[in-house]
Amino acid sequence: MTITPFVIYLISLADSIENTLAIIFGITILNAIIISVNYVITLNELFYKETIKEEKEKYKKTIKKIAYIASLLLVLGMFTPDTKTLIAMYLIPPIANNVNMQKLPDNFINFLNKWMDKNEKK
Repeated sequence: MTITPFVIYLISLADSIENTLAIIFGITILNAIIISVNYVITLNELFYKETIKEEKEKYKKTIKKIAYIASLLLVLGMFTPDTKTLIAMYLIPPIANNVNMQKLPDNFINFLNKWMDKNEKK
């Protein structure tokens, strides 16, 4: 199997998906609060029918705009790779797909792994 930038990108999406689900949960809670407030406004409709209808239309338009923008930002945020992913997408495929690199001695690979672990902790 060859390692491509796209495979690395898909692997990096795991964190984004987790964060996205947390954001969606927060938005769901916020929507529940908004629906509750809307219900209270609807109860007052008996007293102020005309004013409430106009306000509801403005409210619906605003909520739709916010929902579209939030959805777009959510999708863009989820599928935008971070710096580490971009570097990995650029550097790893030529190294991993190089036939000569796959023939490296085990001692050298162990040395590289130890060096990377040591420098990663800094």
